[in-house]
Amino acid sequence: MRSNRTRTPAATTSTSCAATSAPCGKRSTVRDRAGRHPAVQIDGLHVELGANSVLEGIDLEVADGQTLALLGANGSGKTTLVRAVLGLVPATRGRIAVYGADLVMRRAVPWSRLGYVPQRVNAQPVMSVTAEEVVAAGLLDHRRLVPGSHARERAQDALGQVGLRERSRDNVHLFSGGQQQRVLIARALIRRPDLLIIDEPLSGIDHDSQTALAVTLSDLQARGTTIIVVLHDPGVLAPLIHRTVVLDHGRVRHDDAAGIEGFPPRAGSTLPSDASDDARVRGTDRAPHPDHHALDLTTGRRGSS
Repeated sequence: MRSNRTRTPAATTSTSCAATSAPCGKRSTVRDRAGRHPAVQIDGLHVELGANSVLEGIDLEVADGQTLALLGANGSGKTTLVRAVLGLVPATRGRIAVYGADLVMRRAVPWSRLGYVPQRVNAQPVMSVTAEEVVAAGLLDHRRLVPGSHARERAQDALGQVGLRERSRDNVHLFSGGQQQRVLIARALIRRPDLLIIDEPLSGIDHDSQTALAVTLSDLQARGTTIIVVLHDPGVLAPLIHRTVVLDHGRVRHDDAAGIEGFPPRAGSTLPSDASDDARVRGTDRAPHPDHHALDLTTGRRGSS
């Protein structure tokens, strides 16, 4: 488990190439007041897939420790943008840097600091596999073909963070859609990422699972993890979001950076309650329980309902 980190907000959160003397894609990296690089910096990004222009002139800076929601209709370019940040989609023009490392220099990018949760596919697995095995697979990469001696311990810890430790030996095909989504999140968390990117986590899962997801992200946020989450609608995650960026036909149409200094949550917001049983969420690794008290994300205090 990573220790808590104290973060200094970035002095600049979104910068247009037009506001600088340097051309798009060639601007030097902006650092925060402590001299650290932002988690993600995108300058003048264009992406073309075949004959289609998917992203056009994206300028975006995500400060370390920020929780950013990326919104937009289907086809607006949300998933393409996060896949470009992950190096899965090549940039036609422009520049992307992750923690100061340009994606063009792939060997210099600190990939181990990134965790990615793709959209969940509603399909039954072709073979039986346990939750623990799925999560442990998150430790594999091109340099490591077996999980390692501490894989089981780390998988158990990651599953505990999403409230599924007791089901680590169960086959994932027995899980609900929401539980499968939480297993995928645990697979990303096993890497102990500093930057977590999640694509459409609320899609196709029930309210209880959405609330459990909000608990997990609240805990990660409290530890200083940078979170980029792709959504159609913030829903139950709205109280956690520091900043909202809306894409429309491959362009940034709205960037809600109000109150970004220090990344305060929306005033007076609390994590959602389950109306069916008055469950309240608290910042632990367990799912909501009717006796839990609401967590006020503005004050950090808990109060009875």
